[in-house]
Amino acid sequence: MNFVNIFKKEKLDNFKQNLIGESKVLFSKIWIQLLFPPFMLYFWGFENFNTWLFIFSIPQLLLFYNIATTIPVRNELSICYANKEFSKLKKIFNNSLITTTLNILLLIILFIIFLFLSKNNQIISENIYSISILFISTIISLLCGIFYVAISYKGNLSRYLNVEFKIDILIPIFVPLTGIITNNIFYASVVYLLLVKLKFLLLFRSIKDKNITFIPNISHIKIKVIKDIYKKSLGFNLELISLIIRNSGLIFILGLSNKLIFVGLISTAKTMFQHFPIRISNILNNSLMIQFSSFYKNNKFDKKIRKLFFNSLIIILFFLFLFLLISYFFGLFIYDVWTNKNYSLTITLLLLIMLDTIFYILGNFLIIHKKAINKYFKISLYELLINIFTFVIVFFFASEISIDKLYSIIVISSFLIFIIKLLSHIINFNLRRI
Repeated sequence: MNFVNIFKKEKLDNFKQNLIGESKVLFSKIWIQLLFPPFMLYFWGFENFNTWLFIFSIPQLLLFYNIATTIPVRNELSICYANKEFSKLKKIFNNSLITTTLNILLLIILFIIFLFLSKNNQIISENIYSISILFISTIISLLCGIFYVAISYKGNLSRYLNVEFKIDILIPIFVPLTGIITNNIFYASVVYLLLVKLKFLLLFRSIKDKNITFIPNISHIKIKVIKDIYKKSLGFNLELISLIIRNSGLIFILGLSNKLIFVGLISTAKTMFQHFPIRISNILNNSLMIQFSSFYKNNKFDKKIRKLFFNSLIIILFFLFLFLLISYFFGLFIYDVWTNKNYSLTITLLLLIMLDTIFYILGNFLIIHKKAINKYFKISLYELLINIFTFVIVFFFASEISIDKLYSIIVISSFLIFIIKLLSHIINFNLRRI
């Protein structure tokens, strides 16, 4: 497929570099998932590894409140840059520093409350220093979100992704290897902090931009702009809630219904036949989002977006065809090998999960242009309401019907969400907004 006629040379380079960067990060995430658990078990032992999983999850759980402003701010800056609105760009970035600071202050308050409420818990008391170190790592990771915005708003995300790739490769090597010299999990958390700090420093050094300053300009700080940032992040936050319901809701309901054997079955099957293909499709989607933002000028998209959209649609459809073909003919065999036949996945359930995945990937692709300009609040609201309604039904019928019928209900809801996104796309297309 030839993208050369769509972009000028430098924009083509940005798009290709973003695709390569996203692919490398996907590889690094797979690297972590494959190597980190067995390495930790080998060098630290079963008990220490379980302790690590528990204490590592605590700062992550405290992020449940975190308002997703990073991508909406990046999109706004990309639009400002494309329209040469540099004064507005500086104003938005300055105010995003304030929203990030507010997020961090709230996180610190929640952490203090958590420590107070958990003071009688033996495991937490014994690992309080390790938890604190990991909490500091979480704060630094949030600060890295500022660098993500500063690096990527011009359309090239590869510098950020290259740093993330390098650190992701180092984590499953150096954190487990700490177990050679000590059996104190505190030092594993220190090594993890050092790697996160290294990521912070590498990103900071890579930023040389006259439009970006990390010291807030008081004259640029406006309550109206801060409110606008939060308003434009609503769609992304509703989408995150929907994903939590979809990914964890069924698992939670099955656990409550004493169908624990299905908890592992659904979790492992969705990892292989849903989460993994969605991650692959997001390599293209994330790169498209940045490119689409740069095509939004004078409150409308450049005509070049159509050619890019249709070429990308062909790639998505070809990928889904391969996914369907490989999963149908070899999916059960690969799954049995991966799980050592500990779970019994039926072809019916496999097909249902595949349909769920296809509807999600296609639907997500169709609204990328809306995400690129932070205008998909209504769609994400409809999606959330459908997901809530679906899982209320699943909750009442979980103990009464089979797992295949339960998942059929979820697939029907996925189809309805896909139809809403498709209709929204058709309306936009007819109105020549894309």
